[in-house]
Amino acid sequence: MYLNDLEQLATIMANNQFSLLVLPRNYGTNRVYSALPLKNTFPVAPNDKGIIGIDQIRLLQSLCKSKQSARQYYVLFGAENLTEAAENAFLKLLEEPSDNTAFLLVTEDLSKLIPTVQSRAQIFHVNKLSKTDSLRMINALNDDLDNKTKQQIMFLASGLPDEIEKLSTDADYLKKQAKLVETAKKLVAGTPDDILLIAYQLKDKRDQALKVLELAITVTNNIVSSKNHKLLARLTDLETTYNQLLANANIRLAITANMIQ
Repeated sequence: MYLNDLEQLATIMANNQFSLLVLPRNYGTNRVYSALPLKNTFPVAPNDKGIIGIDQIRLLQSLCKSKQSARQYYVLFGAENLTEAAENAFLKLLEEPSDNTAFLLVTEDLSKLIPTVQSRAQIFHVNKLSKTDSLRMINALNDDLDNKTKQQIMFLASGLPDEIEKLSTDADYLKKQAKLVETAKKLVAGTPDDILLIAYQLKDKRDQALKVLELAITVTNNIVSSKNHKLLARLTDLETTYNQLLANANIRLAITANMIQ
């Protein structure tokens, strides 16, 4: 099931013992937090090492053993960071749940969760914000912005609420992100020397490289037509490079190999 907003989340959790919420990449967690039930909600997030470990799941197990008169909600953010031992322990926890217990796993990468966990959950995919909802959010955050800046934020954020919030409230951050658009344009239509320089500048900056590629893909999609074979080929190159970087490929090699013909 696909959700256009998160207003239904509290109801979903009340009606399902185990739910899985799949967010778009870089969607952020602010809107998820604000949509959770107000009472008896216990969030779990990756630790300082960036993982959800066995000790965290054991703590959940001990909490779930105690009888509760009210429904208890346990929410695991960044569920793709569960270690193998933690995920297996969580699976055992699901096998003997108490009546008043509900679990929600929040992830940006469903493929990293074992099939057995996926098969036990009601899975909900969250859509990015629409242009209308994005503009509504920008206006609520900072209505003093001019229309050109609002359109710029909508383009840069691409429907990601946490990004909309940062861009709307931090002028310096907006300026830095706007510069990435120029880099993205060079990636689409620049010379081989331009692309070599971009590859060198981004070689140790994976998140920034992915953002530039996302913007380049958006720029290309906005101008490409079925008759423009050169741009269609460039779009394929951009998407290939993006997917390779998501799979942890070498940034410099992926950009130069795919983008310089």
